Amino acid sequence: MAVQYVAQFDPSRWSLPVDKQAGLVEQIYLDEGIFRAGHAGIDHVIEAFIKLQRNPDALRKLAAHMRTT
Repeated sequence: MAVQYVAQFDPSRWSLPVDKQAGLVEQIYLDEGIFRAGHAGIDHVIEAFIKLQRNPDALRKLAAHMRTT
């Protein structure tokens, strides 16, 4: 961003509902330890994503439960 526009840059005035949903509800956080584990860590991530993909109903149920707690 150009320095002359910094004063106009006020994120508190922004409305970003899609970003908020993705960042606060739908995100998947990968800890750096996964990557330090090398190929085995990446293999575990892939296995986890496959489980999520194969069990969408269980994931929806868990997500709904987490929203209410």
